[in-house]
Amino acid sequence: MFIKLRWMLITLSVFTLTFGRSLDGNYENLTLDDCIKIALENNKRISISNYDIDIASAQLRQARSGNWPSLNLTSSATILDEDPVNINPAFRMELKDIELAGLSIPSLPVNVPEEVITLMDNKNIMTEVDLMFPIFTGGKISSLINQAKNNLEMLNNKKVKSELEVIYDTKKMYYTYQLTRNLFEIGEEALERLKVTLELTENLYKNGTGRVTKIDFLQNSVVVESVKGIVSRLEENHLISKEALKFIIGLNWNDSISISNEEIPSMSISQTVNDLVLTARDNNPVIKQINQALKIFESKIDEAQSDYYPNIALIGKYTNIVNSYDYGIVSDAMKNRFMIGLGLNMSLFNGFRTANKVDEAEAGLKQLNSKKILLENGISLNIHQLYYKNKGAEERHGWATNAMELAIENRDLAERAYKNDLVEIEEFITAQVMESIMKAQYQLALFEKANLDAQLEKTLGKNLVN
Repeated sequence: MFIKLRWMLITLSVFTLTFGRSLDGNYENLTLDDCIKIALENNKRISISNYDIDIASAQLRQARSGNWPSLNLTSSATILDEDPVNINPAFRMELKDIELAGLSIPSLPVNVPEEVITLMDNKNIMTEVDLMFPIFTGGKISSLINQAKNNLEMLNNKKVKSELEVIYDTKKMYYTYQLTRNLFEIGEEALERLKVTLELTENLYKNGTGRVTKIDFLQNSVVVESVKGIVSRLEENHLISKEALKFIIGLNWNDSISISNEEIPSMSISQTVNDLVLTARDNNPVIKQINQALKIFESKIDEAQSDYYPNIALIGKYTNIVNSYDYGIVSDAMKNRFMIGLGLNMSLFNGFRTANKVDEAEAGLKQLNSKKILLENGISLNIHQLYYKNKGAEERHGWATNAMELAIENRDLAERAYKNDLVEIEEFITAQVMESIMKAQYQLALFEKANLDAQLEKTLGKNLVN
């Protein structure tokens, strides 16, 4: 049993994720709440979740920016190798004859030479300010905002899930530390009593009436030596659990730690199993995550359907030109220009892409709904298992309490009887060993119940209420 316990502690410490570390120091008389607080502060998964939340918050603010107008400034300064010009080619202009008082005066053709017209100076600075304010987008902006909101909520629930896992790991290891400490103390107490019994047996063997023989003395000695080995193993388990607890809550290997002398807690569950299932469906962070994911897919459907509608926006532009030339395309009228209007963009045909985007989002929503049903059924099964195990552990705890009390009474009677030569040494030793075994069984029953309570709280997503 003790070998299995040691390997359980080693395995748990190996396969648990590495947490953050505190500064070197002493952590004395820690309560369970103290350990949970330290673990939550040092845990790297929670730190990563906080960064995820920061990213999601920034994404939400980005999505909301779509409701604001956009104002863009562009400016360029250019120097051309020569002034831009417009060249009008030479041409021959034929004029009609002039009719005057019945007389026809012939007109001579006019040859117009090639003409070079300067459009602007070769050095130019152009600045433009563009305004765009969305008026109607078919619901695209609002759907993107809803997706970002639900993504943020989903990541908040992911953080809660990580916190619940850290709390459970801490509770389990804290209870393990309490268990190994209590078993070690029970073992030490049993060893001290057996040593006293051995001294009494030796005294009776050497100085008594002969009723206690050397065989009795040797049998008692064998028991004492055997118990020494068991106590050594219990101490080993206790030291391993102490190091494992330090590892779980993220302390340095060279930090010293001790816990308070409080007993492993035990409480009775007053809720029915159906109440617990309903509580889990309302509070379990994984169910909350999948609910937020469903809302994201619903918004994705709205986003896809928005492509069926036109995008309408208020648009405006201001253009400023700095050029030394005052004619051509950079006359005073052209150097400062304003424009305002409405813009419309609508897809008339895109090869059924929009319809297929809608189908994809709807299929994803249906798939996620099926996963939600499967998840809820799995959590319901888990709740039922933990509930019935918990009730069984509660009964075993009651039986262990009664057995321990009877064993203590039996050992007390056997001790008095042995001192008065009313029972044999074997009966007295057996009574002492049974007392220690029943005390150990009581501690194991406490640990089992507390561990099941912690598992149930992790699955429920909230603390149990007595």
